[in-house]
Amino acid sequence: MFEDADLKDIEVLRFFKKSKPRISNTEAKELIRLIFSEPENADLWFNRPPAGIVKIFCSIYGMKLPKGMTHTQAQIKIDDLISADEKMESVWLELEDVLDDLNNVQSREDYALKKPSTTQIASAAKSLLQGGHDIDTSSIVDRLIELYPTLER
Repeated sequence: MFEDADLKDIEVLRFFKKSKPRISNTEAKELIRLIFSEPENADLWFNRPPAGIVKIFCSIYGMKLPKGMTHTQAQIKIDDLISADEKMESVWLELEDVLDDLNNVQSREDYALKKPSTTQIASAAKSLLQGGHDIDTSSIVDRLIELYPTLER
């Protein structure tokens, strides 16, 4: 049975420009093993810029990421924030689920949605939260289509 690669693996593959539109979990793991068999790649990965979920989360809460901040530094900052605020933690976990769904080709097909950008997802999530709504994949998809009608298939 074909199982899509998970979001964290896709993030690694994108960073090293090795991603494909449909990649199995097994193939992704093997590519990542090969990538990290080269020691300099571990340093590149550790010092990478913040990932999409970090940018979305910061956008929602109006946080600015200082120029040159690494993903790891940003993640530590976010971990500190969400450990002190239950609502922020809930939003973070919901965002992880939403991004997993929106990065899955089959899930997007089920929602009849083209792949949205990080900026579009952030706008939809921010709009929902400002309106007092929770964020889940279905709500985000509805808001994305409302804000960006061209995303609808």
